Amino acid sequence: MSNFLIVRINDKLIPEFLIKFNSTDNTAQNSNVSSWNDIKQEPKDKLIVLLSANLVLTSQVKIPSKNDEIIRQSIPFTIEEEIATDIELNHFAYKKDNSQSQELMVSVVNKNLLQNILTNLENQNLICSAMYSEIFSCPHKKGMTTMCAFDDYIIIRGDTNGTTIHPKLISPVSYTHLTLPTICSV
Repeated sequence: MSNFLIVRINDKLIPEFLIKFNSTDNTAQNSNVSSWNDIKQEPKDKLIVLLSANLVLTSQVKIPSKNDEIIRQSIPFTIEEEIATDIELNHFAYKKDNSQSQELMVSVVNKNLLQNILTNLENQNLICSAMYSEIFSCPHKKGMTTMCAFDDYIIIRGDTNGTTIHPKLISPVSYTHLTLPTICSV
């Protein structure tokens, strides 16, 4: 069985923590990292990179086509108004909904940012199996907002998008009395 290395990359493109999951005995070990040099990948390890939610725009679109080439070409223009930069400056990835609804989950990341991450991975001889927005690491139920609280940031996730905020933006009184459906602390 494979083991998984899950690495979170912050807004400055610096790795912050690493979770090593051993699938043989279902154990996870969390460790802080502060540079790409701190990440050590064994041949049997699958590396998963979690990008800060502030680096990735996640959206849901409906494109009435089953042709992957048409979908790929249509996505940038479908969400153009949601993006703060020119569409040519971004990398678009999508996943089809399992149903027949033609709904697509789309993630958008700046091409230069993505290239910087890929260069860091290559320089450290790391082989990345997958890259996701960290919002997908939070538990979620459709129609609800989820918050995952960490020491120095909070991930807020909706159905298709999310962001990170500093805990000081939520006063301690209101933070302890949140009425959101899910709060998980790590």
